[in-house]
Amino acid sequence: MNKTQQAGMYLVEHLISNAPPDLMLQDFAPTDMDEAYAVQAEYLKIRSKAKGALGGYKVGLTNPLMQKNVGVDEPCAGGIFARDVVDSPATLNRSDHSNLAVECEVAFTMGSDLPASEAPFSHESAAAAVESIATSFEIVDLQGSEMREGQSRAVMLVSLNVAQAGAVLGKQVSDWRSIDLKSARGVAKHNGEIVGEGVGADVMGHPMEPLVWLANLLAQRGDQLLKGQVILTGSFVTPISVAAGDSVSFEIEGLGDVHVEIK
Repeated sequence: MNKTQQAGMYLVEHLISNAPPDLMLQDFAPTDMDEAYAVQAEYLKIRSKAKGALGGYKVGLTNPLMQKNVGVDEPCAGGIFARDVVDSPATLNRSDHSNLAVECEVAFTMGSDLPASEAPFSHESAAAAVESIATSFEIVDLQGSEMREGQSRAVMLVSLNVAQAGAVLGKQVSDWRSIDLKSARGVAKHNGEIVGEGVGADVMGHPMEPLVWLANLLAQRGDQLLKGQVILTGSFVTPISVAAGDSVSFEIEGLGDVHVEIK
């Protein structure tokens, strides 16, 4: 078993038992982003034996301030299992997670493949492959993980699949091209009270840009986005931590809302 396989198996064993995934303290910890994505891929491959196929991807760190806090100058990506993508309204069990939170995003559903051979992709070429979009919550499980001094937090995040734990999708909108996503305002509510507001421009200038970045990243790694996959493109507001008994909602003007209850 090589270093990447050891790391992937370690993560599966710790994450499914909600044990602290202190990967960066292990002798087989990744040291750069290439190794981190290799560990993530190994983790997803092993986990797919129980959870099934990937249903898409999430893009994280789409806000410059968050990138600065983590020490990078670009976003990062993680895989989403198809069985973890559900429709709104949804109910989540707090006990299934270590540190449950939601992020308020636009989800894009692919209407056709974006073959790696056609890279590099632009805003226009990526948009042409999108079938529909929806207001969405990304479900994240922000599990604590220790690091050694000098190690990269971004490497750790990517290895841990960027805390991805699922997605809740609002109504699919097929005629989305008439919506000004750059200016569209999103409002998040926690137990009925507004806790955050943002606009599409807060997500890399436009919610489509994370999808473009992801498609080009996958192409560089010999992979591609596929028809039917769901792409979460980064939060309009800071993550919202939730507890049992809470309710959260997020609405984007012109696009609709998404709602989750926690039990």
